[in-house]
Parts: sequence; structure tokens; C-alpha cells
Amino acid sequence: MRGDGIEEATGQRRRLQSPVMDVVSLGYRTDLALLELGGSTVTDRGDHLVVRSPDNPTFWWGNFLLLAQPPAASEVDRWLDVFATEFPAAQHLAIGI
Repeated sequence: MRGDGIEEATGQRRRLQSPVMDVVSLGYRTDLALLELGGSTVTDRGDHLVVRSPDNPTFWWGNFLLLAQPPAASEVDRWLDVFATEFPAAQHLAIGI
């Protein structure tokens, strides 16, 4: 496999797909659609989404992580670190499940 996501092992080239998070909640699907219409970005990281509202960085539910599933107790610190990495200037913490 080459570093650009193309596999050549079989002599055929195909694009390798990243995992995609499936948002089951109709409420979150609606929120995400409205946020995107308002200029927010939604980045799929496979096991979570990163939602950013660059024009409104203090809007809690416009700048948050949406997890694919509730975290186990042993994973809470990891998600706090992910939030801090994605939103280093945030003075809030917003994680949806």
C-alpha cells in the first residue's frame, strides 16, 4: 500500500475508505444539517465527529465532539484530551453522545 491510500497489491488501484460515523439520532442529524447551513464544519474522524463554528467559537453546541457511542469509564480521559486537542482555546467542554 502506498502512503496516499491507494492499494496496489492485486494490480488494481482502489481508494481505501476511512471509517464513517453513522449518526443515528434524528435530533443530531437535524442539528448538524442546520449547523452546516449556517457555516459550521463537520469533520468525520470515524469514531466521532468534530463540529466547528469558526465564526462563533464560544457557541458550545456549535463547537463540540459527537461520539459514536457512550464512552466507557476508562475512556473518559481520552475524550477530554481529544476535545482539548481539537479546541485548544475553548473555555467550555461540549461532548455529545
